[in-house]
Amino acid sequence: MSRGILTYRQKQSTWIIKTAKWTIAAFLIIGLLHQFIANDKPILAKYEGSIYSPITNELLSDLGLKEAKNFDDDLYEWKIMPLIPYASDQLNSKVNVSIGPFDDQNISSVRYRHWLGTDALGRDVTAGLIHGTNIALKVGLIAVFLSLLIGLYLGILSGYFGDDGWKVNLLQYVLGATVKLLGLYYLLFPIVLSASWSYYTAVVFIVVTLLFLILRFGSMLPGQKMSIPIDLVTSKIIEVLN
Repeated sequence: MSRGILTYRQKQSTWIIKTAKWTIAAFLIIGLLHQFIANDKPILAKYEGSIYSPITNELLSDLGLKEAKNFDDDLYEWKIMPLIPYASDQLNSKVNVSIGPFDDQNISSVRYRHWLGTDALGRDVTAGLIHGTNIALKVGLIAVFLSLLIGLYLGILSGYFGDDGWKVNLLQYVLGATVKLLGLYYLLFPIVLSASWSYYTAVVFIVVTLLFLILRFGSMLPGQKMSIPIDLVTSKIIEVLN
């Protein structure tokens, strides 16, 4: 390969990497600040003689850090709206039908134009895309975090025990696996509505306690011990995924 082609490819790769970084950074910013980019509530407003941030108030109330406050749109003295003045689930109150981006839109000013139109329910498509970026970001982060936990867990077990270093009682193994599966089930599907952090903390505490008891007193269970080839199993799982 000539030096000119190699240099061109290196420069091209650098340009591609920089573009990818800026694109990811843009998606991160949009996903994290989606409420301040597309929302039907003001970013900042003067209401009844005081300065408020209705969007921030709503976010804090959703987290349980502040009492929710209802704002009357007619009582705003002035307000600063987001770039897209529509919420992702807000229906077009005037015409609840699909509107194309180039159709005539019944709006007071170009500030309230639906730049990508609306869906069949009258919801702004641009606001929906911005809100969807936040959902995609959450799903991606959760998936990577779970993959990291599972990978670290299997890697540590494989490196420490190998194929014949982990000897467990079969009944002990079945009980431990059952407790883990039940714990995962109750974390993904809470048995109470609107589960709080105390619920998840209690589930984790119960699962960890039961696993500790199984490990501590597993030698008292009846049955013979068997070796679990954890290194081999992990390697085969990686091969299947690859």
